[in-house]
Amino acid sequence: MSDSNEVVDFFEIESSANAARASLLPEKSKARYERTYTYFKEWCNSKNVKTINETVLLAYFNDRASNLTSPTSLWSEYSMLKLTLCANENLDISKFKQVISFLKRKNDGYIPKKANIFTKEEITRFLCDAPDHAFLLMKVAMVLGVAGACRTDELYHLNYEDVEIKPDVGIVKILQSKNKIPRSFVVTGCSETVNWLKILEKYMKLRPSNTKESKILFTLW
Repeated sequence: MSDSNEVVDFFEIESSANAARASLLPEKSKARYERTYTYFKEWCNSKNVKTINETVLLAYFNDRASNLTSPTSLWSEYSMLKLTLCANENLDISKFKQVISFLKRKNDGYIPKKANIFTKEEITRFLCDAPDHAFLLMKVAMVLGVAGACRTDELYHLNYEDVEIKPDVGIVKILQSKNKIPRSFVVTGCSETVNWLKILEKYMKLRPSNTKESKILFTLW
């Protein structure tokens, strides 16, 4: 094999490897992972760090602990660095036991805030009493979110064509899910006090026929 062929093969392999490394990062949060890695590298440069080891990571997280608002933020940053350092530096920081012990120690005494959750009665009251001219979009988002246990990004990517209204049921297809497996669910009118299907049907009928917006959730007025 000639030297020129060897050079071509090397660049092809390197290009393929770079593509594989890029695919290691979650597509939806790739930018956040890359920002975290870039911030860490800039911190290393500011400290004249030449080799990344456990001592360096301990110092970094000790600095970050004074800036981040909660221990969960530290763990989140650790998780992102673990993946990006593995992809870009071929470094497995999960073997750094002192770093993990430090992060666990930062959790001591921390009580995470619980997210507020709507009760069944609050949901029913909102769907019944809130005026449609101001809250119909929110009502539909609530109906779809509760009926299909949808994530925020699933609702965001839901298109008009993904919802089919039939006489007694609404069929909703979730094509972009977290696990990348399409699924579907139904919205029915069965309720003691409010007809969820009627809310969805009303919203669908009010959609302008000439709109270029493909997403189902957008402001009608």
